[in-house]
Amino acid sequence: MIRSVLAATLGSSYGIYSGWELCENARLEDREEYRDSEKYEIRARDWDAAGNIKPLLGALNRLRREWPALQLSDNLRFQYASGERTLFYRKALPSGSLDPLTGFPYRWTQPVFVAVNCDPTTSERAILHPDLPAVGIGWEEPYDMVDLVSGKVHRERGADVPVDLDPQGEPFRIFTVRRAG
Repeated sequence: MIRSVLAATLGSSYGIYSGWELCENARLEDREEYRDSEKYEIRARDWDAAGNIKPLLGALNRLRREWPALQLSDNLRFQYASGERTLFYRKALPSGSLDPLTGFPYRWTQPVFVAVNCDPTTSERAILHPDLPAVGIGWEEPYDMVDLVSGKVHRERGADVPVDLDPQGEPFRIFTVRRAG
């Protein structure tokens, strides 16, 4: 799950090997190849086997279609998070005028924030610090944080957002923010 979320949201394109949906990852002897990769044979698989991540991959593909910021490669901005295992970043669409020194826009729109616990063995509680002014929200303004996978909406204020990232449950959060309405 961790690798799939990172691959689908960090870059502008990604792909998966056949069998990745079933979390197949056994190595071929001491080489960096997958044992069951279909390089040497065509395999029949039970695509509904227990432990598959098909719903997650479907959700990631849906988000990539619905959120144009995930289709770009020059809009990645890392954000601060208190957790040492947590990678936190934003992808958004440029909006308005450009800073003459950096060439980057002063403002961004349609942000997608992603927080991922990169340690597959240890849970972590992290405090996320999204750059709210960059997406047009003041530091003390109330805003809605919308989970893009589940659709749940939480009212927040300020840029200290606590999250629990559990590799045994949900090691990531993908969300957007919008002005409270």
